[in-house]
Amino acid sequence: MSRTEHARSLAASDPVIADRNITVESISDDCTVVSMPIQPSMCNAYNIGHGAYIFMIADVAMSLASSVEDGTALASSAHIDWLKPVEMNDTVRATATCQYASGRQARWTITVTDGNDEPVAIFRGRTQQLRK
Repeated sequence: MSRTEHARSLAASDPVIADRNITVESISDDCTVVSMPIQPSMCNAYNIGHGAYIFMIADVAMSLASSVEDGTALASSAHIDWLKPVEMNDTVRATATCQYASGRQARWTITVTDGNDEPVAIFRGRTQQLRK
């Protein structure tokens, strides 16, 4: 099974992806893109997208991007900078790219944009492949 097929298989079996209407737009060796509509139930008291959901879609993008054919990679750390609010009913898109990989570790940058393709958050994370 190729890396892309493995990532798509993970996406198909992930209940978070199904529950939050996350769409896998593309998966390749160098970039993974997912999108999600910001539903009213995902908004805070200010009627803007809750930061936890912005973090979640970035984490999903990193998870799929770090998938490997013969093992499991899990997040070992993550940091997010929220740049601007996301409006209710907007669609956010998370694009994950690998900045560094060596051995079982990788470093990722995920840019989250709104429906106007404006950055709303920058997420940086590290993944660790589990030993077999």
